[in-house]
Amino acid sequence: MMPNIIALVLSVLVLVAAPPTLTFAQAPRQGPPGSLFTVSASGFRSYELVVSIKMGRIELIGSRTINTDGAGAFTAEDLQVPGLDPGIYALVLTVGSGQLRTTTSSTFEVTGPRRAASSETPASGLAPIIEADNLVRVFYFRNSTKDWIFYDPRPALASSNTLDELRGGEVYWIKVKRNQEPTLNGKTIRVSCANAGTTSENCWNLVVW
Repeated sequence: MMPNIIALVLSVLVLVAAPPTLTFAQAPRQGPPGSLFTVSASGFRSYELVVSIKMGRIELIGSRTINTDGAGAFTAEDLQVPGLDPGIYALVLTVGSGQLRTTTSSTFEVTGPRRAASSETPASGLAPIIEADNLVRVFYFRNSTKDWIFYDPRPALASSNTLDELRGGEVYWIKVKRNQEPTLNGKTIRVSCANAGTTSENCWNLVVW
């Protein structure tokens, strides 16, 4: 009789300890650079930080803070498809950190060619942010030369700026002082600044031009 009781207890323990089933979906599952999509996922631990959502190794969360709810689920809306060439890319989601980190993945198809490389100067293209005294700095990584170039709106640094044009379909890191929804290159884009003025400040925004 005793072995049966032990077996029953072990079975219950296994059932209790069994990890939840992860579900991960996005809508739509394809789109051109600059378009928006939503990721919904569940099966994680409750109230965990969503550390990253990456497409083709490019971080999509920006300065937002996303956490799972009491049921271990979350929804991330208005994620922007980065300026990648057409193709199917891994969409990798990481929740939690250390030994509690959970990673799962799906795929996303970037469709259509990048937009024609029309360009404008940073001073012109970013005028809505500059005029609101909200732009701190813009960075761009050149794949061809493997280096960073930048634009700073302060007159004192005009001769030091190395970024002289914003090109359609390219990806830029834009740092602002506060939240704003400017119209950039014909699109209304939300840029944000989290925890401004603190040691945990995060005011960088990944923007596809």
